[in-house]
Amino acid sequence: MAMKVCVVGAGAIGGLLGGKLALSGESVSFIEKHAAHREAINKNGLTIRKPGGKELVAKGVKASEDMGEPGPQDVVVIAVKAHQISALVPGIRKLFGKDTIVVTVQNGIPWWYFRRHGGPFDGKRLESLDPGGAIDASIEAERIIGCVVYPAGEVVGPGVVKCVEGDRFPVGELDGSKSNRLEMISQMLIAAGFKSFVLDNIRSEIWLKAWGNLSFNPISALTHGTRVSGAHDGGGPGGREQARHKLPPHHREAHRGCGGGGSAQDLHAAGRGGGTRPRGGGARRRGRRAGSAHRDPDPPYRRGLRL
Repeated sequence: MAMKVCVVGAGAIGGLLGGKLALSGESVSFIEKHAAHREAINKNGLTIRKPGGKELVAKGVKASEDMGEPGPQDVVVIAVKAHQISALVPGIRKLFGKDTIVVTVQNGIPWWYFRRHGGPFDGKRLESLDPGGAIDASIEAERIIGCVVYPAGEVVGPGVVKCVEGDRFPVGELDGSKSNRLEMISQMLIAAGFKSFVLDNIRSEIWLKAWGNLSFNPISALTHGTRVSGAHDGGGPGGREQARHKLPPHHREAHRGCGGGGSAQDLHAAGRGGGTRPRGGGARRRGRRAGSAHRDPDPPYRRGLRL
């Protein structure tokens, strides 16, 4: 039976996720505030332009500005920018049923970071990310599955999103547990053509992504080059040396964010699909695609993309 999935925000990542989920047979709707984009989706479907130019069109998807229109969902994907989430509440609750799962796909540290954390700050609310606690009050932590986004993309026109590169969406429960619903979300993403590792420490993956962004995005912005060119002096003189000097302090921050248990080699291995290190030791990371084991041989910060 098709899952009812509502993607809040039909931008580059939300459009890519929702479009491919619809193409794989799920019942997908969008919440989208931009009128031209919304109208084009309703009239023509959502077009995904793949690397190389091939286009896929997800027909039959609906986009609305009203969060009450789609009704209760099996899965709600929050795909807007982190600073836009507070504007969604409390209206987003119109999409919730008793067992609705909420998948978050924002970059950076999420508002739920210390929810179901288990450490000394367990339950602490981050005022800078959720002023007044409005998000926390509207989206129960028990609903949330964390997801880290590695694809790069852009909206190139009304109803059209372009995938520049990437297909990895690792997922994890906030408390690191294994669950049937986590496996279900992973398999749903895999069926849509993505790589979706099941992680037992989603926060380590968040820090891994932030580590790569902190180290390479400034170089990419200054040189107008890609990560690969910047790390090999292709983005300008000294690009490789700049990257080398940026890594140590940022690695220390990522090291602390991962619970103090990850070396540079651990973080590198995590980017390769070889395992994150959860608090307490041990490395467990599973990734399956079409029933077979999968490892990503090329971490995103070594490829030519801007995340």
